[in-house]
Amino acid sequence: MEQPNKDGCVLCLCLNVTSGSIRRAVEAGARTFSEVQQYTHCAKSCGMCADGIKAELTRLLAEAKRQQ
Repeated sequence: MEQPNKDGCVLCLCLNVTSGSIRRAVEAGARTFSEVQQYTHCAKSCGMCADGIKAELTRLLAEAKRQQ
């Protein structure tokens, strides 16, 4: 599922959503999976990436909280 590229690993193969895309969504204010979906459109095709996207979101939110 993960393929490295210049914007991080691809987490949603159907829509080419990367970990960098998820990070930008969080930086723009996304705090829930639904908000990340609205920003990136991830997991709206086959949905197989949803668990990975949620894990990345949780990781990024925890990272942001530690930096505060």
